[in-house]
Amino acid sequence: MSFLLYLLLVLFALPSLQAQDGKQPNPEKEKVIGGIIGAMLEREHYSPYELNSEFSREAFALYLDRLDPSKQFLLASDVDELTGSADRMIAAVVEGDYTLLNRASAMLDERVKTAEGFYKDILARPFDFTKQETVVINPDSLNYSANNAEMRERWRKSLKYSTLLRYLSLVESEKLDEAVFHKDLEEKAREQVLKNTERWLDRVEKLDRENHLSRYINAIVNVFDPHTEYYPPLEKENFNIGITGQLEGIGAQLREEDGFIKVVNIVPGSASWRGKELEAEDQILKVAQGDEEPVDVVGASIDDAVKLIRGPKGTKVNLTVKKPDGRIKTIGIVRDVVVLEETYAKGAVIETGARVETGEGGRKFGYIDLPKFYTDFTRTGARKASDDIRRILQEFNEAGVEGVVLDLRNNGGGSLQEAVDIAGLFIEAGPVVQVLDRGNNRQVLSDNDESIAWKGDLVVMVNSFSASASEILSAMLQDYDRAVVVGAPTTFGKGTVQRFYDLDDYLNRRYSDLAPLGSLKITTQKFYRVNGISTQFNGVVPDVILPDVFSAREVGERSLEHALPNDTIPSARYSQWLGRDIPTEMLVKASQKRVGAKEFFNLIGERANIMRAEQERGTRSLNWEDAMAEQKELDAEADRMEKATGELSHIDVQALPSDEGSEARKAMVEEFVKGLKKDAYVDEALSILNDMHTLSLQYGWSFNEEVTPKGTE
Repeated sequence: MSFLLYLLLVLFALPSLQAQDGKQPNPEKEKVIGGIIGAMLEREHYSPYELNSEFSREAFALYLDRLDPSKQFLLASDVDELTGSADRMIAAVVEGDYTLLNRASAMLDERVKTAEGFYKDILARPFDFTKQETVVINPDSLNYSANNAEMRERWRKSLKYSTLLRYLSLVESEKLDEAVFHKDLEEKAREQVLKNTERWLDRVEKLDRENHLSRYINAIVNVFDPHTEYYPPLEKENFNIGITGQLEGIGAQLREEDGFIKVVNIVPGSASWRGKELEAEDQILKVAQGDEEPVDVVGASIDDAVKLIRGPKGTKVNLTVKKPDGRIKTIGIVRDVVVLEETYAKGAVIETGARVETGEGGRKFGYIDLPKFYTDFTRTGARKASDDIRRILQEFNEAGVEGVVLDLRNNGGGSLQEAVDIAGLFIEAGPVVQVLDRGNNRQVLSDNDESIAWKGDLVVMVNSFSASASEILSAMLQDYDRAVVVGAPTTFGKGTVQRFYDLDDYLNRRYSDLAPLGSLKITTQKFYRVNGISTQFNGVVPDVILPDVFSAREVGERSLEHALPNDTIPSARYSQWLGRDIPTEMLVKASQKRVGAKEFFNLIGERANIMRAEQERGTRSLNWEDAMAEQKELDAEADRMEKATGELSHIDVQALPSDEGSEARKAMVEEFVKGLKKDAYVDEALSILNDMHTLSLQYGWSFNEEVTPKGTE
């Protein structure tokens, strides 16, 4: 039976609905969620799978890894029992049967209780750190424990290792003699590990049915590809906050600590910040909506507390809090829009002084940091990345900068349309990216606006975590010879496009009480550079490669299970921006000379090799002298790195006038400027810009000339 047919049957065969406890299954709701998700995947996914027993085994393997990733809870016999249902995992979901999930969740709860029965006893006595023994830290190298005794021994070593790490940290923070073992610190370290373990197990026990269901369903949908995901309602809300940089609430960052919801920070400019009553370190005891009775949140999970505290703009929430001095106080806050300024693009004008050692003259450049390609799909007139970049470029033009650095490091993507619109700010018009759907239908997304916001030299910075829309933009600017791309040996390698589907839209109105069901993000397309090459798996290779701490490790798309393969399609027809070829070899040679002379970049290369060795080494010593010797080496390396990352005295960084707005913006921009003054990568990007400027003067390049079009339609 196809999922589509199954969906129709299930939506018209539901029994009467009853309210469900958050820890208990809601069979009707889960049946509908599974049915809708299956139907959507069959109909919309770029590369649909045959949902057979082989698929089920792949899904089960993912689920097992996520159920107990460190192999600290489940026994080998538990895994054997669960594996008996592996072949029918997907078939059971089609039938609305979640027996495997129910058994696995119950099994995990049982094993957590087993661990609770002995971890305190283990931590009640001092560890012998003079013994020569090791702990395995790579779960892939471990088998599941054969029995409770083996499980206890695994926990003993794990807790001993955690205590050793905490001990080393305490010795350093209290500046004590490293050559002597301090028994009082060992006791203090065990107490801290005990508290952390209590918190961790408490969080595991508090996982509600929605958490368990989400993990189960995502193990299934991730077999299609790692970016197809099910989002429960709160997770989708958090995703929207990330892509828009806004939410409606009180503006307090919270964490769960010792059974209490504690305020960590107040967002500048928010309703809480304006009210000046709620403060960091306050413990939230109760939450009331307007005039309603308060709900006790002591012992609640952070997710449950957030659901109560967030709410629509203009509504009132009353928080009963305990102040650090013990006072109990009720604070009323009218919710408002909270702006997360760190989401948005930031610009700065950087003046570089003349450097005698390199012969570089002083120049003025513009710098843009774009954390993500943000937009708000639900509101017209909302803030967009392309609008902010256009504004910043206008300010650069007014300031008379001679080149621009666009920083896409750690930018994981966002809106595809925003990537297209931002690309259009740097060219007259032309194709930006090609997309291909499951029907092999090719679409070329183009910039049709012939206006250009910036015509001068351009450097784009990337690293191993520049992904998706960042790769679209950097690849297009590289293909057009519009910019020099600078950074890690390759970017992340995500060459797929996702679309969100609200599952409530597919719910029959007769069963609206089941809502909200959550959302499904499905990979519906792959994208390709204008030259037809895919960034999937391989990423974007910069023109000028800089040392990167992750270069020796397997990161990015190629490290993810079930990632879609790389392929190519025909090139689109496009015209390169400049009437010349950028002399990359000249820029590379000059950069390599500078980088090779800087201790910072040499240390980055050393650190990359250390990280690779650490990743390959599957065990750690539990002897304190061995651990202290290793720590000394790491501390020495960290000291060298700190000395090599001092403030750059030859640059002057000024924030843009438009950033002198809200208090929230001012606070964020101040930290942003401080960071730029110590960023060796930005310094090298500026030097490359300087080289480009010098070469353009030397060769007399024109910035408005086009060459023969490339590619075919």
